[in-house]
Amino acid sequence: MSIVSLKKSGLIYYDRFTAPEIDDRWEMSGDTSDITFLKGGGLRIEHGDAASRLFFNPLTETKNFVMDIQNSYNPLTTGDTGGLIVYSNEAEYLAAEEYFDATEGVIKSYPWLRLVRDSNTYSIYWSDDGVSWSIQGITGFAASSPKIGLFLGGASGQPLDVQQVRVYRDLGILLTKLVPGTRVALRDRNNQVVASNHCRTGMTGIKLNISSLPLPFEGKFMVEFPDGSVYESSDFLTLWGGDEYAFEPSADLYFIDSDNQERSLYANSEAFLGLINTQAYLDIKMIIRNSLLTGSLKNVALTLVSYKESDQYSRLVSVANDTGGQPGPFVNSLLFSQIEAGGEYTFWIRVRRESNMDYLTGKDTQAYFGINITSSFMN
Repeated sequence: MSIVSLKKSGLIYYDRFTAPEIDDRWEMSGDTSDITFLKGGGLRIEHGDAASRLFFNPLTETKNFVMDIQNSYNPLTTGDTGGLIVYSNEAEYLAAEEYFDATEGVIKSYPWLRLVRDSNTYSIYWSDDGVSWSIQGITGFAASSPKIGLFLGGASGQPLDVQQVRVYRDLGILLTKLVPGTRVALRDRNNQVVASNHCRTGMTGIKLNISSLPLPFEGKFMVEFPDGSVYESSDFLTLWGGDEYAFEPSADLYFIDSDNQERSLYANSEAFLGLINTQAYLDIKMIIRNSLLTGSLKNVALTLVSYKESDQYSRLVSVANDTGGQPGPFVNSLLFSQIEAGGEYTFWIRVRRESNMDYLTGKDTQAYFGINITSSFMN
C-alpha cells in the first residue's frame, strides 16, 4: 500500500532501442542512411556524407526537462564528434560534445551525458555510471524553440552507439498536501534514506532532490507530521524525476473468492467477483485493511458509487458489517472510525438479481458498481 497518489508523471520518454524501428517522435536530419539497431538493444549512428542528427520533437516546445544518454563512443580523429545537441541552424547550436583532443592526444568521451534545460539556460553534465554526475558547464541559448537530440559529426571515424535515452521533467520529486513542519523521507529497497526534506512555514509541499539516484528508481515514502504521527508505505513505487505526488493514504480492499482465497482489488481497476447462478443474490466476503507499516487511518468511509454509467449500485448492491462471521444489516455505505497500521475489518457485499426470470431466460444479468474509499490521517 502506498501513502501517496500520483498526480502527474515526470517521465517524458524512455527507450533502450530494443524495437527494430525508431519511435516516430524522432526526426532524422542530415545523412541518416547509416542509423541501425544493435542486436540485444541499442542504436548505432555511423558517419555519412553529412552530419547525422536525430531530434526528439516533443522537446522543442518543452521549456524544462532533463535528457540523459548512455553511449559508447571512441573518437580517434580530429573532427570526429558526437553527443547531445541543441540546434537552431548550422550557425547557431549548442553541443555536449565527445571528441578527440589532438593537442593532448586523448579521447574526451563519457559513458553518460546529461542535458538539463531551464527555459533558455542549459546545463551539461557527464557521468561514468549514470548516477554520480559532474558538471561541464552552464550556458544560455537564445532560440526559444530549438531542436534537441543526438548528433554525430565528421566525415569519418568510429560510430556512436547509444544504449538508452531517458527524458524526464525535473531532477526532483514533488509531494503535496502536507502541513508545515512535516518531514518526508524517500527510502530505497535496503530501507536506507536516499533523500529527505522538511515542509517549511507557509508551504504545503516539498521537493526531494533525486539528481544522484539511478532512474527509474524504486522507492517508498515515509511522512512524519509535527505531532509525531508517522506514515510509511508498505509497497515500492517506480519513480521518475518530475513526478508529482499528493499525500493521500487510503485503505486497501480484498475479497474472498469461490476458492476461499484472498484477492486484492486495485484502485481504478475492474474485478469479477463471482456468479449468482440460481440464487436470488450473492454475498461476497470483503476485507478493508490498513497496509501501512506505520500510521492509523481515521474516519474510513466506504461508499457504493456508479460504474459504467449504471445505476445498479443503488438498486442491486448493498454492504454490511460482519457480525460473528455473517453479514449484518445491509446499507449503502459503511464508516470505520479508525484502522490501525496492519489492522483490518471484514464486511460483506450483497449483489442481487434484477429478477429471477433473468436466469431462466438466459438474459445477461451482470451488475456493475464501484467502491469509493475516503479517510483522514490527522487528529
